Amino acid sequence: MKVENKIKTSHDVINALANSEKYKHYRPLKVLLQYKEFLNLLNLNHQQMITKLFIKNNTLVILVKHHIAYMELNHDNTKKMIKSLIKNYTLAKPMSNFAKVENIKILNDKNFTSKNSIFIEHKNTHLELSNGDFRNHFKNPILYNKFEELRKLIKNA
Repeated sequence: MKVENKIKTSHDVINALANSEKYKHYRPLKVLLQYKEFLNLLNLNHQQMITKLFIKNNTLVILVKHHIAYMELNHDNTKKMIKSLIKNYTLAKPMSNFAKVENIKILNDKNFTSKNSIFIEHKNTHLELSNGDFRNHFKNPILYNKFEELRKLIKNA
């Protein structure tokens, strides 16, 4: 009896789990892996334009990052290329969800915002090293009050 010491990839492990009856709850992961495999068939530029893709009502829905990507992927040649990729993928894996696909819809993902346009206020997560014990030598009442507010904030931190 010969034992193979083949290293299994995460893809192999998830497929084995998804195909077993005992671990039925892993089946959605198998669908996500199919989407990822199909996305990897596209060229790199098209992959970077796509935020999400999924199949709904026998339609492959592709959400893109911006309107230029929409125009690029909605071009006739690109749609034909995607259809031929679907055909080749279903020939290789006839039990995949892509076998049911009849139409392709490309939509602009309005929920996607580029990283350049997001301004998130980060809460300061630093450790305050002062305990608020300092002398306030200011004669100016405005500056004196500001430093007293600062002292109160430091003591409450």
